[in-house]
Amino acid sequence: MPQRIELLTILPFPGYPEWQFRLVDRVRQLDYVSSTVFGLGDDRNVVNVRPDFYSYWQKIDARLFAVDSEAAGQRGYEELASDTSGGRTACQQVFRKLDNLADAVEGDAYDVILWLLPGFPPRQLLAKARLGVWSLSSVKNDGLGFWELVDGLPMVTCELFSSDSNPARHRLLGRTFAKTNHLSLTKTLRHVRAVDETLVISKLNDISQGEASTVRLAPAEKRLTEKIGRPGPIGLLAALSKLYGRYAKNVLTRQFHGNQWQLAYRFGGERLSQDGLTRLAPDEVGDFWADPFVVRRDDRTMVFFEEWESSKSKGRIVAMEIEPDGSAGQIQPVLECDFHLSYPFLFEHDGELYMIPESADAGRVEAFKCVEFPHRWEPHAVLLDNIRAFDATLVHHDDRWWMFASVQHNGNSTCDELWLFHATGPFDEWTPHPANPISLDLRLARPAGALYINDGELYRPAQDCSERYGYAISIQRVLQLDLERYREETVDQIMPDWADDIRGTHTINQAHGLTVYDCYARRRR
Repeated sequence: MPQRIELLTILPFPGYPEWQFRLVDRVRQLDYVSSTVFGLGDDRNVVNVRPDFYSYWQKIDARLFAVDSEAAGQRGYEELASDTSGGRTACQQVFRKLDNLADAVEGDAYDVILWLLPGFPPRQLLAKARLGVWSLSSVKNDGLGFWELVDGLPMVTCELFSSDSNPARHRLLGRTFAKTNHLSLTKTLRHVRAVDETLVISKLNDISQGEASTVRLAPAEKRLTEKIGRPGPIGLLAALSKLYGRYAKNVLTRQFHGNQWQLAYRFGGERLSQDGLTRLAPDEVGDFWADPFVVRRDDRTMVFFEEWESSKSKGRIVAMEIEPDGSAGQIQPVLECDFHLSYPFLFEHDGELYMIPESADAGRVEAFKCVEFPHRWEPHAVLLDNIRAFDATLVHHDDRWWMFASVQHNGNSTCDELWLFHATGPFDEWTPHPANPISLDLRLARPAGALYINDGELYRPAQDCSERYGYAISIQRVLQLDLERYREETVDQIMPDWADDIRGTHTINQAHGLTVYDCYARRRR
């Protein structure tokens, strides 16, 4: 049974950002959490009350990129009406002074206090929660995301802290990263807020499962930048000149060069070796081929992959035969829908061949059955519905079927969260794993090909999307996979350095002696 958690969340009064409402709402849906909300309107805990040049620029940025501004998306306390359904509570009070709030919080009444106001948690609260007062780096630092954007850093460090009256118990509960949008702070902060939400939920889940000592830490000793706080008028001008100057340079460069996903393959050799690869690419720079999978059937070795045609602005699944001498046959279309398709994961079951293409735009994970190899497929079963799941990858392990997929929700990127599902058979009901998300790290979350066995151990290829989408491949050794736990460790990496023109590689598969990769290559227009 999950351990119940008494949680007090303290929000700014009279209004609080949209993302904090989403976080409180998600917490209230957890059966093992009793949630109480207090508001605090003490001016000592409010920074940058008056609009400044930075605030005006933020509003312009939000308008330019058609994304609701965090500042504009304010919620009121009337929207946090009491909810006693399911044993959950959400009564709230509003305090004008910090001392009054502190007096109202009884000692040991709460397991966790979540402080969502700017600045560090006040000392008056530090002894009031059994597991400490939690705070997020993004709330403490109102310049978070801006300096990463300006300096061209690919990620923003997201951290969850616990403070206690005993300094020895101050600790970092979790650290992970959110994707930096290369041009917009508003879009960057959407990723940060979504990652923050999941970081808090994941830690609450750890505690409820009796894993209070579990720390979700990304292997980084410190934040990617030490710059904090918002800039003044002169600093803002200099920073924006740097940001938009870099953007203008990139626009100019794209007039002469383009980047394109291509295929690479080889018969024989080690799985993780890139020696002797043959590369294939579409003629048009705006088109690409990616996500290759291999299957051998009817004495034919076929590579299935995504073909993106810029004229259609969506992907379809095509296939190409690779002859024993390494020569490639003609490309033939095999599956096209009204929505985008990619990542054609292939598996066999009871002698039949099935494909699960990525179809997140349709809001489901769907399997197609091959009725005439290789070019005729028909819908067979919807495995998951009403979900934006990317790159679903199945494996049959220990008499059970497991599905790994990157799940997008609440404004996070497509590479932030790895979810795990299990079923007795591939077309039976799929159950979410209790530890979801099993990975909250854009360097490891998104699948990069089929899992495989080597020397009796199970390995999972994962995308490293830190520098850019599909930058590199991380090889994860699965240490524990059961109905309660999932653990893995990084044992190898495939970097995009096996040719001078390559900028990324994000899929690897091997079957029947044929190894296939894709690569993101630079080409002249």
